[in-house]
Amino acid sequence: MIWESLERHYNERLACDTEESSETDEASGKQDSKLVSPGIEKCVTGLIRLSCWMVNREGINNQVLGSIKLLHPPHGLSSCFGLEMHLSEGLWRICQYVDGLKMLNDEGWGGLLGLVEFCASRGGAVVRAGPGRGGLAEDDPALHAFRALHLILHSPELKNSVPCSVVQSIRALIVVGERGRCAKLCIAGLDLLLIMHSRLGKPVTIASGEIISTDENGLWVSVWPSVLEGMAEASKKSIFGGVRQHALSMLTDAIIDRHGGAIPTEQLFAVVHNSCISVAGIRISALLKSDNIEGQWEEVMIELKLCISLVFKPFLHHLKILIQIEDKFATLWESMLNVMEQLLGDETSVTDFQDSPKQKVSAHMNRDMLLMTTKELGSEHLRNAVMVLMTYGVLESEASPSSKSSDLSALTWTTIGSMGYCRNSIAEWKQSGHNVRGNNKGDIDSSKEEKGRHTLSDTSNEDASVVDNLASDVPEVRENACEEVKS
Repeated sequence: MIWESLERHYNERLACDTEESSETDEASGKQDSKLVSPGIEKCVTGLIRLSCWMVNREGINNQVLGSIKLLHPPHGLSSCFGLEMHLSEGLWRICQYVDGLKMLNDEGWGGLLGLVEFCASRGGAVVRAGPGRGGLAEDDPALHAFRALHLILHSPELKNSVPCSVVQSIRALIVVGERGRCAKLCIAGLDLLLIMHSRLGKPVTIASGEIISTDENGLWVSVWPSVLEGMAEASKKSIFGGVRQHALSMLTDAIIDRHGGAIPTEQLFAVVHNSCISVAGIRISALLKSDNIEGQWEEVMIELKLCISLVFKPFLHHLKILIQIEDKFATLWESMLNVMEQLLGDETSVTDFQDSPKQKVSAHMNRDMLLMTTKELGSEHLRNAVMVLMTYGVLESEASPSSKSSDLSALTWTTIGSMGYCRNSIAEWKQSGHNVRGNNKGDIDSSKEEKGRHTLSDTSNEDASVVDNLASDVPEVRENACEEVKS
């Protein structure tokens, strides 16, 4: 009875009549009359205190915490703008009652996570001078929002209680870090996304080489792409090189996680195409066009290397699944070739680089060295992918009119032929792929003759293992290219 009366009181004082009127007032710069009311601060702090006291009271805690939505738009007016410090401090105090948070339902979590996003959006400004320079102030609302999320996601008691909508709150925190030019906050938010990735993978297990999903609620399928989108967005749009590198590395590792095969094939295709190839293509194009990279050669080299890995590692890791989408695989492969064409399009050889006057004058990194090393690394990755596709029968050394792969093979060799850096290597690539495929076929045939008594399933497994081991026959990509150039 008491809470019903208080709820009516808070709704009358804090609730927004219509969302449209709130947006209109805010856009026109008008202050709501409630903002200047002397009792509004008492009303806000009163609701926060009630939430702290009631979070452990089962039966009413969800109703009280659900009413927190009245403290910020769109459910509340701009009445609480200027009271961000009070709200963020109250948020931190509420989240410390971990035992009470275990009892929350969707209503309670919705109010709490909405407050997290609001507090994050009202902070994030870096301290420019004085104590704490380069970081966030101790009373910064975004810092309190991060601490609240960090506590929630690291508490063992809440391991199975936190809703997956927390991903949106984490992504909002990363956006605020970018807006406030706080790289530390962006990286901290990415680390929280990685925690969500690890937690979502729990219902997916691997048994006898097969992926078995025990995710009855479909959380992995519905939420995992959102986690990847957050990483991809930071990889593509961040203004900080360190943040982009961190996000690119995390994104690659997350997608090649063994649990990735648990999502539907169409969804996996969208992830590889949109979150890997497209993102890497955008960053490679931006880095190659940028002229303001003097003195940042090492950072640029690292980012280019991570982009190349993002293009090829997820593709080869999930290749067995991707080639099953015959109507879309050609589009995916063509996108990869277009990205590599940006990097390998013009002709730059090692001989040209060694004879360059710049190399004789200085041993320090310069643009020519950066391009040469990156092209060599990208060429090795592309060659490896072509060899694997030829082994699977997806590509052929010579296009045959009667073959299903003739169009894709013709497209591949034509595109590679237009790449100045790889043009002279086509004949060697075709011959190597033909030899590897022939040797692999011979190994499979001999294995079948020696073990003819095996069942059909056993033979299929042997064939698959031979194909899987192809990568060991192909020359390894030189992973230490950056170190060799620096030396």
